[in-house]
Amino acid sequence: MNLIQSPLNMFNQESLNLKNQELQNESYLLLEEKYQDVLECNQLLKAQIIDFQEEILKLKEEKLKLNNTIKENEEKFLQWQNEVYQEEQNKLKSIIREQQEQIETETAKSTQIQAELDTSYKTIQKLEDLQNSYTSSPSLKHQELSNSSVDYLDIIKIEFEQQLLHLKFQNSELIQEKDNLQTENRRVKELYDQLREKSAIQSQTIDHLTHFSDSDSISSATFTPSPRPVSIQRTLSNSSNLSLPLFLSSPTSKHKHITSPSLSERFPDMFK
Repeated sequence: MNLIQSPLNMFNQESLNLKNQELQNESYLLLEEKYQDVLECNQLLKAQIIDFQEEILKLKEEKLKLNNTIKENEEKFLQWQNEVYQEEQNKLKSIIREQQEQIETETAKSTQIQAELDTSYKTIQKLEDLQNSYTSSPSLKHQELSNSSVDYLDIIKIEFEQQLLHLKFQNSELIQEKDNLQTENRRVKELYDQLREKSAIQSQTIDHLTHFSDSDSISSATFTPSPRPVSIQRTLSNSSNLSLPLFLSSPTSKHKHITSPSLSERFPDMFK
């Protein structure tokens, strides 16, 4: 019995060994396939890593270009801002200087008219004193001279009074125009202060752009400055269209000084 079972056991053992060998071979094949798959995946990962590195280099180059573009735009913006600001500042200074010159001119005219008024007052007083001296004199000669000259003196007095009223009117007009010029001068200075405030706001905008240059999410748009800020144009248009006084627009059309002949020229008989 043992002799019969021994070959059977051997056969079974050999069959089992063959099956184990086949299983091992299949396992080796599967492992080989898995290993090949892993190698392929590794190659793909390496290729993707290389692509990512190239993409990172491109992004760094683009970021560098953007930073350079931002710096160029900042320089252009600063240059443009300084040019516009300097231009508008010069215009405002010119307007202020013209207003001050006009105020000084009108002040001088007002002083001259006031001097003429004082002279007219003194002349009228002298005429009144002269008339009183003639009319109050008991001398017949003086009385006759008074009768012949009092009419002339009245005419001269009326003319002087008319001239005095005209000079007063001119003086009041000049004072009013001086006040208007001072008001316009204050307005121009306010515009100048507004321009300085706008310049400070634009400087804050530059700081904001500088803060953006450190970020990775900046668009590559090229800065193209507009010809002039709308607000500054509006400010300038308002300041350049300031209404000048009427007499400044045509200085020769008004305020002509009245020149009349002297008493000795008009009445030579009285002053012989």
